[in-house]
Order: sequence, then structure tokens, then C-alpha cells
Amino acid sequence: MPKKKLDKKIIAIYSILISISLFSLYMFFTFTPNKLALYFTANPAFPHSWILTITIINYFFLGLAILISIFLIQGIIIKKNKTEILILLIVIILFLVIGEIISCGLFKLFPQKEFIRTKLFFSENPNALYEPHHYMNYALQKNYVQPISKDIHNSWGFRGKEFEIIKPDNTFRIVTLGGSTTYGQSVDFYYESYPYFLEQILNKKDNLKKINYSKIEVINAGIGGYTTWETLINFQFKVLPLNPDLIIIYHGYNDVSARLINPQEYYPDNSGYRKQWSKPPRHIIFKSKFIRLLMPISSFSTLSHYTSINGKTISGTDSEEFNPKINTKPIEAINKNKPIYFESNIKSIIGIANVNDIDVMLSTFSYYPRGDCLTSFYSKGMEEHNEVIKKLHTEYKTSYCDINEKMKNSDKYDNVFIDCIHVNEIGNKLKAKFFSDCILENDIK
Repeated sequence: MPKKKLDKKIIAIYSILISISLFSLYMFFTFTPNKLALYFTANPAFPHSWILTITIINYFFLGLAILISIFLIQGIIIKKNKTEILILLIVIILFLVIGEIISCGLFKLFPQKEFIRTKLFFSENPNALYEPHHYMNYALQKNYVQPISKDIHNSWGFRGKEFEIIKPDNTFRIVTLGGSTTYGQSVDFYYESYPYFLEQILNKKDNLKKINYSKIEVINAGIGGYTTWETLINFQFKVLPLNPDLIIIYHGYNDVSARLINPQEYYPDNSGYRKQWSKPPRHIIFKSKFIRLLMPISSFSTLSHYTSINGKTISGTDSEEFNPKINTKPIEAINKNKPIYFESNIKSIIGIANVNDIDVMLSTFSYYPRGDCLTSFYSKGMEEHNEVIKKLHTEYKTSYCDINEKMKNSDKYDNVFIDCIHVNEIGNKLKAKFFSDCILENDIK
């Protein structure tokens, strides 16, 4: 009898120790490389080979753990010892239970840590970048503070510092409209985005004299992923109340994505591409926080899962081949889905601006032909959009800035793009300089 009691105690202690050890081992060798990979991805100076090496090391240790487990299990199966089989089952159960308990604690205590935040659903994240919006589908989270960089959104729901809703006297207010390239997704801080640099340049003493105002204010109303459909609504409901003197429209790439759909579903209301914000279907296993932590992916809060029609869009694809999701090749979708709605949306923004005595500056969209996200169909789509911009500038006599051409002619052109459309801090400074030149040349007052 005493011997059996001792065996039970040994079994319990052995099971608990193995469970904790396995969990600790996995946590260390999985999340340390993942955190490093995230850091390297955010820093273009580090080669992609480093990320690949880290990933290989990560899976090496995971594979090693699996091989050791198989070896132990094989020994148990060959011996067919009931006690050892019981130990194995207890270890597995304890591993899952302890893992789930620890995972729930991590999710609760450290929701803003990078390795936890990427595993959260939007509804679980108390400080998500985006939030649902009843008209615009989604918007930036108001009063957001980025947990790592401490970057901010203001109380109006735009990126940057607070501003007075009622425009101060003798202030020339500019609002920039667009997607992630206006928001500045490729830089960590609002003061590294082009709207911020534009404000700094225009507030120089000599420039203030030219515009004849005591202060120039630039508000960044760009929101990642926005097409001209969302921007039109954003302008109507969130920008007009700010009484801007000038708006800058900078769009191109995202509206190409909206055209990469089945031509039979290309509608004026963009319903073939965009859906109302809703929770994506989730497999029951993802109710477990432990399972999510173990998954080597970080896409549980991807915006497109909530706002794009799953299974029918191919936004961001780099394949030129026939795609069954859209029942055609991407280039054929671009050829059939003409930029008529892009043009219509821009026209509507111009019309609303004119009625409200707001100057409009249209800009071509700058892209890097050697960027790793550019394909023939994205290139063609953006070039078509730039032609629409030129046409509307001529037709409606708006102000105009050919940013695409200016960036191409810059000696820094090959060093500022981090992909085919987003630029680094230097690129944003360059873009701001070009916009300021256009504003001053157009004699906007």
C-alpha cells in the first residue's frame, strides 16, 4: 500500500513538472523569435534572411520537442505499461489546462504586449487601432495610444495631437484625405507622417507671409485601408465640421484593390468588395486563448477579416494567374472594372467642397515600380487613377500636385520606399516638401 501511494505522488509531481517544462520551453523558443521577427520586419535595415533564420530556429526547437515526445510515447506504447500511459494522459491534460490558465492570465494582464496583442480579436482588445463605425464601416479608435511607441490618435478620431474643432481666427486649416499612405502606416509616430511635416514647412516665417495667415494647421484625416468610398463619407461627416480651407486628396492603391473583384459584382456602392463591419467566422478551437498563442500566425485582428467580403476579394495578391475567387485573371478584372466609381467619388468630394467654399488639391499617387507589392495589374490600376486625377483637375480647375512625377525625379527615389507605396520618414519629408511647393505655387489663400 505505501508503495502505491508513493507511485501516485511521483506520478502527480512528474506530470506537473513535465507540463510546466514543456509549456515554458515552447513559450521561450516561440515568442522570443517571433518578437525579434516583428522588430526586424519593422526595421527595413535588417535583411529578410534574418527573419528566415529566426523562423527556422523557431521551428527546429518545436520539431525537436515533437521528436522527443514521439520517442517517449513510442517507449510507452511498446511497453504497454498502464501506469506510464496514465502518466502520459495526465501530462497532456495538465499541459492543456495549465497552458489555458496561464494564457488567460497573459491575455488579461498584458493585452498590449506585442506577442499578446496580435493574438487578440478586435472585441477583446481594449486599445485596438480601429473601431466599427455606423456609416464609414470603420474608423480610427479615438484617444488611442500605441502601447509600444506611444503614438496617438486625438479625441476626434484622427492621427496626431489634439486640435480645436472650431477653427481659430487667422488660421489656414488644411485637411489631408487618403488611406495608409496619408495616415503614415509605415512610420511609428504621427510626427513622422507627411501631414505633420507639411505643417512644419508651411509654418516657416517666409511661407506664412506668402499665404497671409498667422498660423497654418494641417490635420491628418487619412485612415488605413480607406478607399474613396470611405473617404467621401469621412469628408462629409468628420471633415466638413472642421471648416477646412483646403483639402488634399491622395488616393490610388486601395481603389485598385476594390476593382479586383468579379466583374459581375462591381457595383457603385462597393458592395462587391466591402461589407459592413462584422465578426468573421471563427473555428471553435480559437475560443481557446492557449491555442491562439500556439498558432504561428498573427492575423486574428486583421482589418480585412472584418470589412472585406471573404472568399470574393483578392486584395494584395501578387499572382497574375486566373483566380477562381473572382472568376478571371486580375489584369482582366482591372480591364473590365473601369475606374468609373473612383472618378465618381472624387467628383462628389469636389462638388461638396465647392459648395462649402473649400479649395481642393488633387494629387497623383506615388508608387515604386520595383516595390515588392507591385504587379502589372496594380501598376495599371494606379496609372489609370492618376490619369483620372489629371482629367478632373483640368475639368474642375482644382489645384494640382503631381507627387508621382516629383517623387520619380527625386534623387532619393530609390531609398525612401519600404514597399511599393509606403515610404519611410525621409520619404514623408520629401512628400511634404513637394506638397508645400504645390500649395505655394498654386497661390492658395
